[in-house]
Amino acid sequence: MPEDGSECIDFKMGNWVVSVRSASPKWRFKETSALIRKVIRCATLYLNLEDYGRGTSVDFLLTEDDDIRRLNKIYRDNDKPTNVLSFEGVFSNESFGEIPQLLGSIALSIDTIEREAEEQKKTLNNHIAHLILHGVLHLLGYDHEKNSDADIMERTETNVLHSFGIADPYRA
Repeated sequence: MPEDGSECIDFKMGNWVVSVRSASPKWRFKETSALIRKVIRCATLYLNLEDYGRGTSVDFLLTEDDDIRRLNKIYRDNDKPTNVLSFEGVFSNESFGEIPQLLGSIALSIDTIEREAEEQKKTLNNHIAHLILHGVLHLLGYDHEKNSDADIMERTETNVLHSFGIADPYRA
């Protein structure tokens, strides 16, 4: 464990290299890391991305509202906490030796996610799984700015989550 008390793990899944760092003791780190692994596995199978970019790297930061609020302010000019932020990395279809190509980074705030799960009457793990997937899809180019794009992204999220037993997150 690093000196600052955070927890870190790196793992490889097929061509994907995933790094998870917890900056908050509020996260159930081992459980969330396993959930990240499961969501990425289901997404890569559903989207047929097992061979996507040799050495594709995705970084996850598990944090709290104060940290994600700062990130949201700096990078999105939005001075409030949010549940998930995705930051696209530099990606090319050719890897340089064993150096992974950064698909991007995803930050998740446990404080906002817990509030939303309670308000929306969802289990915490199901809501976390949805937001992990949501962030990964953004890194893969999915968006929800236009209604037509939102429909595609939501349908993809619903289908991937359904593949491991999570109900449609957009239905009440």
